[in-house]
This record gives sequence, C-alpha cells and structure tokens, in this order.
Amino acid sequence: MTRRPFPFGMVLAVAVTTLVVVAACGTVIHMAGRRAVYLQHVSGLDHHARLVREWVPKDARLDAAERQRINDLARVLSTRVTLIDGAGRIVLDSDATADLMDNHNHRPEVVAARASGMGHDSRRSGTLGEHSVYVARPLDPGRPDGLIVRVSHWREDAPPGATSLLAVAGSAGLSALAAGSVLWLLLRRHWVVPLRGVSEVAEHLAHGEWRRRAAPAGTEDVRALAGRLNEIAA
Repeated sequence: MTRRPFPFGMVLAVAVTTLVVVAACGTVIHMAGRRAVYLQHVSGLDHHARLVREWVPKDARLDAAERQRINDLARVLSTRVTLIDGAGRIVLDSDATADLMDNHNHRPEVVAARASGMGHDSRRSGTLGEHSVYVARPLDPGRPDGLIVRVSHWREDAPPGATSLLAVAGSAGLSALAAGSVLWLLLRRHWVVPLRGVSEVAEHLAHGEWRRRAAPAGTEDVRALAGRLNEIAA
C-alpha cells in the first residue's frame, strides 16, 4: 500500500476542524436568527392583541354587531382573532367555527396568559392545518380567569428550517473542502514536491551517482536541506 505523505493527515485535520467550526457557528447563527424573527413576530402580534382587547366589551358580552366589528378588525389586521372564556370555550374565532373547536384552556399561550398576563407559542394549528404564532392576553388583567383575547398569524412551517440547516451543513462542507484544497495545494507546492525531489536525489547519491543535484525549491528549510545535500555530493 502506498504511504500517504505526512501533510495529508494535517490537511485532513484542518478540513474536519473547519467543517465542525463552520457547521457549529452556522447552526448557532441560524437558530439565533430564527429566534429573533420569532420574537419580532410575537412583538407585532402583541400590539394587535392589545388593540383587539380595546374593541371587546369589558363585560365580554358580544352581540351580532360587535362580533362583526371584531371580525372586520381581524381582516384589517390580517390576523386571526380568538376569544376564549374562563372555561376554555371559544366565544368567537374570526377564521373558524367556534362551536366546532375544542377546549383551549390547555393551550400553552392561554395557560401562560392566565398565569403571567401574556403568553405566546408557535405550533401547527389543528383547526386550520398551518403553522402559526399565537399571542394571548386576558381581556381584564385583573381577572386572569376571565376572557382571553388571542391573536395569531400563520408562519412558515418547519421544512424551511430543515432546508436552512441543510444549507448550513452544505456550506460547512464546501468551506472545509475549499480550505483543505487550498492548504493541500500550498503544502504540495512548498513542501511535498520539493521534498520528493530531495529524496530522489538522495537515493541517487546513495547509489553513487554523485553528479545529481537537488533543485533549490520550496520553503526556506527545504532549500537549505537541498543545499546541504548538494554540498555533501560535491
């Protein structure tokens, strides 16, 4: 089996290290970016929740005209509005039939809103079948067990995240390949090829071919080695 030149292991180590570093950094940046976008989305929806809350009667009694006003507001804001009573029943939903929806008191954003005054979550909607961001607030902050105003908006589903991670992994692989290739070319030009030339000349000298000389090529150390070998031959 042909023995690989010693720089090969070093190049491989650099390539693997580059791959790991780029993949780790890219993943962290990717996740941080998605988190920042999500929080920005939550902030925008929270403003909508506060606005919708001002349009809901304080006694939470909705007649047909008030329901229409809230539905119109939801369309203007391009936001889904859901009103959830203290028992978890849906009083109004701008995008779905309230009577067909299940109890919402166990939803993470509703639980958090009742506990701390504001809650948010991101998940796939079982009602609409799309990935959404939800923000919920009590209608009356002093009555967390009362009506909950929840707003939501669709969000790109999970596959784009997976695609981004694949892009990060692909970029890491290409970066590692590029770094390894450049390093290998540099090592080959300045170390591997010149050292092979010195080795071949040394082998000829060992067989008594004293007229052979090593070409002064490569790094300073390799050129110095070639010069010493030529002095020995002379």
